[in-house]
Amino acid sequence: TVTNLPLIVGPNFIQVSAGDSSGNSATDNAVIFRVLPDTNKPIVNIDFPTLNSTFETGIGAINLSGTAKDDSQVSEVQWVSNGETQGVANGLSPWSVNSVLLKPGVNVIEVSAVDAAGNASVDSLAITYTPPPFAVAGVQGMSNGVFNFDLTGPLGGTVVIETSSNLLQWTPLSTNTIPGEDAIMVTAPDTGGHPLLFYRATPASP
Repeated sequence: TVTNLPLIVGPNFIQVSAGDSSGNSATDNAVIFRVLPDTNKPIVNIDFPTLNSTFETGIGAINLSGTAKDDSQVSEVQWVSNGETQGVANGLSPWSVNSVLLKPGVNVIEVSAVDAAGNASVDSLAITYTPPPFAVAGVQGMSNGVFNFDLTGPLGGTVVIETSSNLLQWTPLSTNTIPGEDAIMVTAPDTGGHPLLFYRATPASP
């Protein structure tokens, strides 16, 4: 055995010989490459929806994308939102993350790139989500005995659609949950014998 044999960076040519008392000998050779450890961190950037460190939105889910590079190779791009939900991004450079759900207020999303040596770097984005109020966005008009109207509100919010002919007695029509686009389309029946029919949306617990 040989211990603590110093090595230079790059190839090291090592030869070992054995001889006996009669003068016979034999040799064996080896080449050992010394490679310096990779301590360089990759670089990761969030490019969309903004190059800035903060962003404001009224939509309850957001897509992210950006780039990552390393002097050797990026192994994986990961993301975490508010220190809770997390996942692996699609691709490396460019990378993308789709439909990250946001909570009302400030959401901190961190994106990290990891190389083969385990080195990592992080870029973060603070997103302020202000949920839109429940509101009728527009009436689509009468068609085949029904009419449609759009209702906006916070993502995942639940509303009860009610109808009345006198603004005193209200009858539940449907219960709807605001989907990913923060809007729903409600189809209401024909007013029938009522000269005027009213509709309202009341927030309810999911």
